[in-house]
Amino acid sequence: MVYDTRSQIYGPCLASANSPLALVQLGLTQYLGLGVPANKLVLGLPWYGYDYPCEPGTAVDAIFCPIKQVPFRGAPCSDAAGVERSYGDLFQVIRNGTSLTTPVTNNTLLESLWFNYRHEDGSVHQVWFDDASSFRSKVAVAKELNLRGVGVWNFDLLDYVDTNPATVSAMAAMWEGFGAFTGL
Repeated sequence: MVYDTRSQIYGPCLASANSPLALVQLGLTQYLGLGVPANKLVLGLPWYGYDYPCEPGTAVDAIFCPIKQVPFRGAPCSDAAGVERSYGDLFQVIRNGTSLTTPVTNNTLLESLWFNYRHEDGSVHQVWFDDASSFRSKVAVAKELNLRGVGVWNFDLLDYVDTNPATVSAMAAMWEGFGAFTGL
């Protein structure tokens, strides 16, 4: 399982990627380094985004979103400062566009996308999520390391109801991301 990695933050409490590629690689290589056979490992990835309310005073176009300290198992910060959001919810915010305060941006270091928006209560929020490309890059790591498989949490957070062509295409592309593992 390489999601909800913001659960234990040592350092500034900032919104960030739920499943950064470097942590995917690090976690898997550490398990393999401990002697866990690759054929016993299944990589778990998120199929949802994380929506963090930024601390008051955060600029609407801020790259860094300070979040409330919510301790977890001794760490001063956790993803409990935010909430999981389904892809359907995320696409509604993105398509609506009126509340977006930054463009959807690919963070190439973390291999995840993010954007800011103004919540209906007036606060600034930052959302982090994977798209098909960032998902595929993480699935490819599982293939390269000869893991047993890949799974996601959770399948029903893709939007299977929206008939908007852009949403239908994006959701199909997420499923196609498994091709990095299966070779299909």
